[in-house]
Amino acid sequence: RETTVTALPGGEHFWSLAMLGVGSNLAVAIATAAFSSINERELREQKIDLDELSSMVRRIDASADATVISRVLLDDLSRVFGFTRGAVFGSSSGDLTLLASRDANVPAAGTPSEDEVVTRALDDGNAVLVGTLDPAANPVLTSLLTDARNVAVIPMYLAGVWPLGVVVLEHAGASKIKRWVVRLVEQYVSHAALALRNTWLFNEL
Repeated sequence: RETTVTALPGGEHFWSLAMLGVGSNLAVAIATAAFSSINERELREQKIDLDELSSMVRRIDASADATVISRVLLDDLSRVFGFTRGAVFGSSSGDLTLLASRDANVPAAGTPSEDEVVTRALDDGNAVLVGTLDPAANPVLTSLLTDARNVAVIPMYLAGVWPLGVVVLEHAGASKIKRWVVRLVEQYVSHAALALRNTWLFNEL
Protein backbone atom coordinates (compact mmCIF):
# COMPACT_ATOMS: atom_id res chain seq x y z
CA ARG A 1 0.00 0.00 0.00
CA GLU A 2 1.40 3.39 -1.01
CA THR A 3 2.12 5.73 1.88
CA THR A 4 2.17 9.52 1.83
CA VAL A 5 5.99 9.53 1.77
CA THR A 6 6.36 6.95 -1.02
CA ALA A 7 3.92 8.95 -3.13
CA LEU A 8 6.20 11.99 -3.00
CA PRO A 9 8.90 12.60 -5.64
CA GLY A 10 11.85 10.32 -4.88
CA GLY A 11 9.69 7.94 -2.83
CA GLU A 12 11.37 6.76 0.35
CA HIS A 13 14.37 8.97 -0.47
CA PHE A 14 12.22 12.13 -0.50
CA TRP A 15 13.47 13.56 2.81
CA SER A 16 17.12 12.83 1.97
CA LEU A 17 16.77 14.56 -1.39
CA ALA A 18 14.93 17.48 0.19
CA MET A 19 17.68 17.95 2.74
CA LEU A 20 20.29 17.86 -0.03
CA GLY A 21 18.41 20.63 -1.81
CA VAL A 22 18.41 22.73 1.34
CA GLY A 23 22.07 21.93 1.84
CA SER A 24 22.88 23.15 -1.68
CA ASN A 25 21.40 26.56 -0.92
CA LEU A 26 23.20 26.61 2.42
CA ALA A 27 26.55 25.88 0.72
CA VAL A 28 26.12 28.90 -1.53
CA ALA A 29 25.28 31.09 1.46
CA ILE A 30 28.36 29.86 3.36
CA ALA A 31 30.57 30.52 0.36
CA THR A 32 29.19 34.05 0.08
CA ALA A 33 30.00 34.65 3.75
CA ALA A 34 33.52 33.34 3.19
CA PHE A 35 34.02 35.78 0.33
CA SER A 36 32.85 38.70 2.45
CA SER A 37 35.37 37.84 5.17
CA ILE A 38 38.34 38.10 2.82
CA ASN A 39 40.30 41.30 2.58
CA GLU A 40 39.07 43.29 -0.42
CA ARG A 41 42.64 44.08 -1.48
CA GLU A 42 43.43 40.36 -1.61
CA LEU A 43 40.46 39.77 -3.87
CA ARG A 44 41.67 42.47 -6.26
CA GLU A 45 45.24 41.20 -6.21
CA GLN A 46 44.17 37.66 -7.03
CA LYS A 47 41.68 38.89 -9.66
CA ILE A 48 39.06 36.56 -8.32
CA ASP A 49 35.83 36.86 -10.27
CA LEU A 50 33.01 35.97 -7.88
CA ASP A 51 30.57 35.74 -10.78
CA GLU A 52 32.83 33.12 -12.34
CA LEU A 53 32.85 31.07 -9.16
CA SER A 54 29.08 31.36 -8.91
CA SER A 55 28.95 30.08 -12.49
CA MET A 56 30.98 27.07 -11.41
CA VAL A 57 28.43 26.31 -8.70
CA ARG A 58 25.62 26.47 -11.27
CA ARG A 59 27.47 24.16 -13.66
CA ILE A 60 28.16 21.67 -10.89
CA ASP A 61 24.50 21.71 -9.90
CA ALA A 62 23.43 21.23 -13.53
CA SER A 63 25.39 17.98 -13.90
CA ALA A 64 24.32 14.52 -12.81
CA ASP A 65 27.67 12.87 -13.54
CA ALA A 66 30.36 12.44 -10.89
CA THR A 67 33.21 12.71 -13.40
CA VAL A 68 31.85 15.92 -14.92
CA ILE A 69 31.32 17.48 -11.48
CA SER A 70 34.90 16.62 -10.51
CA ARG A 71 36.33 18.00 -13.76
CA VAL A 72 34.40 21.25 -13.44
CA LEU A 73 35.73 21.66 -9.91
CA LEU A 74 39.35 21.05 -10.93
CA ASP A 75 39.23 23.22 -14.05
CA ASP A 76 37.72 26.19 -12.26
CA LEU A 77 39.99 25.97 -9.23
CA SER A 78 42.95 25.86 -11.60
CA ARG A 79 41.84 28.83 -13.64
CA VAL A 80 40.75 31.02 -10.75
CA PHE A 81 43.39 30.18 -8.12
CA GLY A 82 46.28 29.03 -10.31
CA PHE A 83 46.52 25.40 -9.16
CA THR A 84 48.78 23.65 -11.65
CA ARG A 85 47.75 20.01 -11.16
CA GLY A 86 45.05 18.21 -9.27
CA ALA A 87 42.83 15.19 -8.78
CA VAL A 88 39.55 14.21 -7.18
CA PHE A 89 39.19 10.85 -5.46
CA GLY A 90 35.84 9.67 -4.19
CA SER A 91 33.20 6.98 -4.04
CA SER A 92 29.69 6.42 -2.80
CA SER A 93 30.88 3.24 -1.05
CA GLY A 94 33.80 4.71 0.89
CA ASP A 95 36.58 3.30 -1.34
CA LEU A 96 38.58 6.14 -2.90
CA THR A 97 38.81 5.87 -6.69
CA LEU A 98 40.03 8.46 -9.17
CA LEU A 99 37.06 10.49 -10.45
CA ALA A 100 39.00 13.12 -12.42
CA SER A 101 42.47 14.60 -12.73
CA ARG A 102 44.15 17.60 -14.33
CA ASP A 103 47.66 17.42 -15.84
CA ALA A 104 48.46 14.43 -13.62
CA ASN A 105 49.99 11.00 -14.24
CA VAL A 106 48.15 7.72 -14.05
CA PRO A 107 48.44 6.87 -10.34
CA ALA A 108 50.07 3.70 -9.08
CA ALA A 109 47.84 0.74 -8.39
CA GLY A 110 46.00 0.95 -5.13
CA THR A 111 44.04 3.58 -3.28
CA PRO A 112 45.34 6.83 -1.77
CA SER A 113 43.46 6.00 1.43
CA GLU A 114 46.70 4.72 2.96
CA ASP A 115 48.79 7.73 1.94
CA GLU A 116 49.82 9.66 5.05
CA VAL A 117 48.53 13.07 4.00
CA VAL A 118 45.19 11.62 2.88
CA THR A 119 44.78 9.70 6.14
CA ARG A 120 45.58 12.83 8.12
CA ALA A 121 43.11 14.97 6.14
CA LEU A 122 40.30 12.43 6.53
CA ASP A 123 40.98 11.77 10.22
CA ASP A 124 41.20 15.47 11.13
CA GLY A 125 38.50 16.66 8.73
CA ASN A 126 40.71 19.59 7.71
CA ALA A 127 42.89 20.56 4.77
CA VAL A 128 46.49 19.36 4.97
CA LEU A 129 49.17 21.54 3.35
CA VAL A 130 52.64 20.17 2.61
CA GLY A 131 55.59 21.61 0.73
CA THR A 132 56.49 18.27 -0.89
CA LEU A 133 55.20 14.70 -0.83
CA ASP A 134 57.23 11.99 0.86
CA PRO A 135 57.28 9.07 -1.65
CA ALA A 136 57.61 6.48 1.12
CA ALA A 137 54.61 7.80 3.06
CA ASN A 138 52.50 8.83 0.04
CA PRO A 139 53.19 6.38 -2.81
CA VAL A 140 49.92 6.85 -4.71
CA LEU A 141 49.90 10.66 -4.64
CA THR A 142 53.61 10.76 -5.49
CA SER A 143 52.99 8.63 -8.58
CA LEU A 144 50.07 10.88 -9.52
CA LEU A 145 51.87 14.21 -8.97
CA THR A 146 55.57 13.61 -9.63
CA ASP A 147 57.89 16.14 -7.94
CA ALA A 148 54.86 18.07 -6.65
CA ARG A 149 55.36 21.27 -4.65
CA ASN A 150 52.91 23.10 -2.39
CA VAL A 151 50.25 20.43 -2.18
CA ALA A 152 46.84 20.77 -0.53
CA VAL A 153 44.78 17.71 0.40
CA ILE A 154 41.20 18.73 1.16
CA PRO A 155 38.65 16.21 2.50
CA MET A 156 35.12 16.08 1.08
CA TYR A 157 32.70 15.68 3.97
CA LEU A 158 28.98 15.96 4.54
CA ALA A 159 27.51 15.99 8.03
CA GLY A 160 26.60 12.50 9.14
CA VAL A 161 28.08 10.88 6.03
CA TRP A 162 31.27 8.87 5.68
CA PRO A 163 33.93 10.97 3.91
CA LEU A 164 33.04 11.09 0.23
CA GLY A 165 36.61 11.62 -0.94
CA VAL A 166 39.50 14.04 -1.17
CA VAL A 167 40.65 16.76 -3.55
CA VAL A 168 44.41 16.98 -4.13
CA LEU A 169 45.79 20.24 -5.56
CA GLU A 170 49.27 21.50 -6.43
CA HIS A 171 50.22 25.19 -6.54
CA ALA A 172 53.77 24.91 -7.88
CA GLY A 173 54.09 28.56 -8.85
CA ALA A 174 53.76 29.99 -5.34
CA SER A 175 56.00 29.94 -2.27
CA LYS A 176 53.03 28.58 -0.33
CA ILE A 177 49.27 28.35 -0.55
CA LYS A 178 47.63 31.23 1.28
CA ARG A 179 45.21 30.32 4.05
CA TRP A 180 42.46 32.58 2.74
CA VAL A 181 42.68 30.73 -0.60
CA VAL A 182 42.34 27.43 1.24
CA ARG A 183 39.23 28.72 3.04
CA LEU A 184 37.57 29.57 -0.26
CA VAL A 185 38.61 26.31 -1.91
CA GLU A 186 37.17 24.36 1.04
CA GLN A 187 33.77 25.98 0.47
CA TYR A 188 33.68 24.85 -3.14
CA VAL A 189 34.97 21.40 -2.33
CA SER A 190 32.12 21.16 0.17
CA HIS A 191 29.65 22.14 -2.52
CA ALA A 192 31.12 19.58 -4.93
CA ALA A 193 30.80 16.93 -2.21
CA LEU A 194 27.13 17.81 -1.85
CA ALA A 195 26.63 17.58 -5.62
CA LEU A 196 28.41 14.21 -5.77
CA ARG A 197 26.31 12.82 -2.93
CA ASN A 198 23.18 14.10 -4.64
CA THR A 199 24.20 12.42 -7.91
CA TRP A 200 24.99 9.08 -6.28
CA LEU A 201 21.72 9.17 -4.34
CA PHE A 202 19.67 9.79 -7.48
CA ASN A 203 21.50 6.96 -9.25
CA GLU A 204 20.35 4.62 -6.48
CA LEU A 205 16.65 5.39 -7.10
